[in-house]
Amino acid sequence: MIMASAALLSENPHPSEAEIREGISGNLCRCTGYNMIVEAINLAAKKGDGL
Repeated sequence: MIMASAALLSENPHPSEAEIREGISGNLCRCTGYNMIVEAINLAAKKGDGL
């Protein structure tokens, strides 16, 4: 999940929610339903201006 997020933010520093969900779509997470992960990636994009 972290590697997919890093790759996404490297290619697109300001992704939309749909782009975030598409960027992590190949990874399985059974703990959160992806909502918290999507929020974290969105926050990283806003605060870090990408990577």
